Amino acid sequence: MEAFETLSSFVEEMNPDFEMCYDYCEAQGIEVTPDVAQVIEDLLINREDDSWYTDPNSKASYHHY
Repeated sequence: MEAFETLSSFVEEMNPDFEMCYDYCEAQGIEVTPDVAQVIEDLLINREDDSWYTDPNSKASYHHY
């Protein structure tokens, strides 16, 4: 679980692309298996989803930076 938390923090802080995450994992000694690649993709997708914010009291949506 520590590897996931480390990778998750990296994604949040660095706003990387897939290749940067892959390189980061290798540098941390994490073997990039198909499961790890899926985790990377999920983290990147979730990061993109979290960048959109909708105020429940408003009909407007805006991009959160």
